[in-house]
Amino acid sequence: MNNLMTHDQLTAIAQTMVKGNLLGCKSVEQAIGLMLIAQAEGKHPATVSKEYHIINGKPALSAEAMLARFQAAGGSINWTKKSDEECSAVFSHPQGGSVEIAWDVARATKAELKSPTWKKFAQQMLSARVISEGVRSCFPGCIEGFYVAEEDCFTALRATRVCVGALHSRDGGVGLKLSEQRCLVGGDD
Repeated sequence: MNNLMTHDQLTAIAQTMVKGNLLGCKSVEQAIGLMLIAQAEGKHPATVSKEYHIINGKPALSAEAMLARFQAAGGSINWTKKSDEECSAVFSHPQGGSVEIAWDVARATKAELKSPTWKKFAQQMLSARVISEGVRSCFPGCIEGFYVAEEDCFTALRATRVCVGALHSRDGGVGLKLSEQRCLVGGDD
């Protein structure tokens, strides 16, 4: 996109998005914020609805968009398991190496992920967590610090999120496996 939109043009699109209840935006200002992100990425502001959502007042990238950015940046994913009980995949990138990520119901329960969406769509939510952690672990440059809308610990976030994990060698010494992640939340806006 070569031409930046004016504030008036952004406001008109934002009003439509808020009125149409798109993106989870509750205000024109939130929608304009997302559209400015799109413009900064060289995309038309209206395309923001395909990739972003507002969760608790903060922009969040969809898992699909995060994975698409990872793959466009040269990354690859190999799903090793996808079910309502467990999802796992190996993520690889020329600059980030390989990492195997697994999420299962026990881990989600331990992380206190209890939303109704998790109960109805367990496989999709587990997959989204695998994608988010895998991309963030293997090649975080393609997501520029954004969280995934499906990350429930993101919804509890106000200012700080630090993920702590134990790294272990995978069989054969190729890559890493992040065996456990817990979210430490603190701070306020």
